[in-house]
Amino acid sequence: MVDVENSYEDFLSPLRHDINCLTDPNRATRKRGLTKMRKTVGGLVADAKKDEDKKALFVRLCEEHLNQALLGALADQFENHRLTAYEIVEDVVQIIDTSSFFHQYVSVVHLRLTGKEPEPSEELRHQYIQMLNKLLTKPEQIDGFAESLDSLVDIANKALADPFPDLKKEACKTVTSLSEMIGKCGEIPISKREKVAASLAKTLLVNLSHQQSRVRTCVLSALGAVVCNNGPSLQPTVVEHFATIFSLAQDRAVQVRQALPSEMLTWLSVLQPTSSNRGKLLLVMLAAVADDTPAVHTEAFRCLSELGDILDKRLKQRIQQQQQQQQQQQQQQQQQQQQQEQGEEEEGKAEEGSDPDTGLLSAEFDTSLELAGEWRTDIALFIKARPPACARQLIAMCLRDVLPATLKDLTDWTAAGRRRAAGVLHTLVVYSEHHSAKYLSDLLPAFYRSARDQDTDFHSMVVRCVQAVGWLVPVDAFLPIALHDATNNVDGNYLSSICVVLVNLLVGAPSSAIAPHLAACASALLCKDLCCSEHEEVRFHTVAIVATLLKKLPGMCCDSSSEVSYQLFSVLLQLDARASSEQEEQHVLSAMSLLAGGVGGNLNSVYQQHFLRSLQDSMQNLLQTPENISWKQESMVRVVVFTLFKRGSRSIALHLELVLPVLVACAREDQDQALRISALGCLYQLLVNEEDVSYFEEEHTATIVRDVLVKGLTWKPGKIASAMRLQAAVCLRAVFTRGLLTSALVKQLTPCLYPVLKTNLDDDDIDLRTLVCCIFGLFFELTQEELDYEMLLDLHRDLVKRMDDSNDDIRIEVTRIFGLFFPKCFPPHEKFDPSDQHFAYIVKSYLVHLDDINTDLQAAIMKLLKGIASYKLDTFVKQCESVRGKHSNPENVEALLAHAATLQ
Repeated sequence: MVDVENSYEDFLSPLRHDINCLTDPNRATRKRGLTKMRKTVGGLVADAKKDEDKKALFVRLCEEHLNQALLGALADQFENHRLTAYEIVEDVVQIIDTSSFFHQYVSVVHLRLTGKEPEPSEELRHQYIQMLNKLLTKPEQIDGFAESLDSLVDIANKALADPFPDLKKEACKTVTSLSEMIGKCGEIPISKREKVAASLAKTLLVNLSHQQSRVRTCVLSALGAVVCNNGPSLQPTVVEHFATIFSLAQDRAVQVRQALPSEMLTWLSVLQPTSSNRGKLLLVMLAAVADDTPAVHTEAFRCLSELGDILDKRLKQRIQQQQQQQQQQQQQQQQQQQQQEQGEEEEGKAEEGSDPDTGLLSAEFDTSLELAGEWRTDIALFIKARPPACARQLIAMCLRDVLPATLKDLTDWTAAGRRRAAGVLHTLVVYSEHHSAKYLSDLLPAFYRSARDQDTDFHSMVVRCVQAVGWLVPVDAFLPIALHDATNNVDGNYLSSICVVLVNLLVGAPSSAIAPHLAACASALLCKDLCCSEHEEVRFHTVAIVATLLKKLPGMCCDSSSEVSYQLFSVLLQLDARASSEQEEQHVLSAMSLLAGGVGGNLNSVYQQHFLRSLQDSMQNLLQTPENISWKQESMVRVVVFTLFKRGSRSIALHLELVLPVLVACAREDQDQALRISALGCLYQLLVNEEDVSYFEEEHTATIVRDVLVKGLTWKPGKIASAMRLQAAVCLRAVFTRGLLTSALVKQLTPCLYPVLKTNLDDDDIDLRTLVCCIFGLFFELTQEELDYEMLLDLHRDLVKRMDDSNDDIRIEVTRIFGLFFPKCFPPHEKFDPSDQHFAYIVKSYLVHLDDINTDLQAAIMKLLKGIASYKLDTFVKQCESVRGKHSNPENVEALLAHAATLQ
């Protein structure tokens, strides 16, 4: 024993003076003592690791002298002294039994962090907590751990509130270790545990909004540890900070968002929250499922499936327990038959008391329903395969609690908030499948409000949500509601949104499910608020609805014998009539092409199929009494009828007897000018654009010229009247060029045709004058008889006057047609021009224009004059002699005289 004491004294002697120096008031002395102690203790620790006897002596030294001195030095007023003391403590704890040192160290750290003069050095505060975490990980600390619990909680809370980020991260480790030790320690009362957990959780939740992502990740992990060991009691605290927790779903750091699902898995499986709170926590996990980062949503899918498995096991256990209870009750009933009624009451009470835990799944949510067709990744997006049944059942059960908050967030004032809500809603719909049908009264109005949002990403996700409803919810549930909403709303903007939703519901729905409702869809689309809407967006989306039906069910929609085919044609016809732009017209025609493609034909075949019925339905009694037509400009019937004529012009040949009276009635002079132009436009389509006009008979041609074109060429003031005359002239030229007029018919129509043509020779419109000149040429080509004196006199003077026209093309054309007109219509000069004045006037006028600088005009006049020279040769030569030598190009006159000489 004396030897041991002597050894201990030898072991203590190198440090005795240094230990005493630590309490010296002189700063330099304390510093010197710490510095020497640092070296000495380092050597002793190295020896203690090698020799068990020296280790035992060192442990005794620490317990009797060194620990107390070092812990006191940790409170030294000078930072360098405290730092050196901490370094010595780091060496000491490697050797000693920390069970006794632990409580002393906790007291010192508690004082240094929460006392009146807290540690000012960030580095030392950080090192204090690091050392504390090392001590907490040693298993021997569990004994007597409860004695220092309050101090440890204060230290953790103080460190979590520290502004130094690294210290916060170390404090999170402290909280994790504390939570684990509390769970293992049986000495701590439940009330104490709950109080400690609530205190730690509250401090951690505040730090969830820290600016550094690593801190937020550590806080989230520590919070999970607290929840794992003290779950149910923390529910109010967690829910109080739900907004902060939910904001992490959109955290800018991927690692935070990736850590969130696993923590929510822990919370939902441990907290056993109430129905409403469970929904709030589940929203966080669903937001992670909707994350566009693969690592985040993959982890969220895994956690959601695992949560479903956990709760499914609980459900099976609960069912097993209920079965056991029922068996026991049955046994009691057999033993006590005389108390059967009482037994039934007890059974009822037992069943009443066996309400499922709010954290468990419910057996009432059937997930065994098979989906039609393959899994649609174009709609499910990140959800690449059908989720497990337990996960689907979980979402279906929580839908009532989660959906209201999600739908509310669809109207968030920030685009990011709306996009997040849309992603969550998409996940809800895909997971809940047909169970979301009972919430359509909430879902559809929310879709209507969101369908026209200007944010592209948000709108795209809402569209996927709507398509998911169409895909996974029975068509019988949503289609009647959507059709009713579409046909009972007059507000254009809201109706447009309804149509967007209806289109995407049909896009998502399986074709076989739509088929029984096809007739209802076609009938609803005939609603005037849809196919005749004043709002272009409504019409655009109505076309999209028709196109979707045609793509989904081409056979049923395009069956020529079905009522649906005609109804869809009528819808597209009215939409075409209301089209306000070329782009909209093309959109309608593309849908009409789908209708045509379904029957293996082109657009003409579709119009030929439905032309007569459409015309009859549109005009009704007016088709039999066209003289009563008095359509105003805004008349929808008028627009539809002329659209039918325009698009189905090739079908008019089969029904010309019905169509022609309508066009004649519309061309009456008492009709609206725009209506008359529409009638002329229809004729233009028939006469100019059609390849075959052989179905026109002379009677039809005469009616068109006399009752439509002549009236259209009649002069009236105004730009619209001028446009009408031009259109009528184009049609009249087509009548001539397409060979619909014969010489006999021209002779018959000359009395009514000649006056309007003559009048229009002087029109201000160059194009019209050119056309009239061209028509006169065609007229003269068919004329076989001489004109009477008065008509001939007026006409030849009017034609000669046109040589003063400002347009050279007209002058050349007049010269050409005069060459046709003269030999056919002029009688011999002895009969018509005995005084020689008319022929002399003609030759003289054309000789004047022969001096024009336009060489093409000169050539045309030379041809004309050579052609008419023989009419009265001496007069011709006389007129040429009178201008001889006066032209800028005398060769032309000399050539004419030379030509005349050959005729003598």
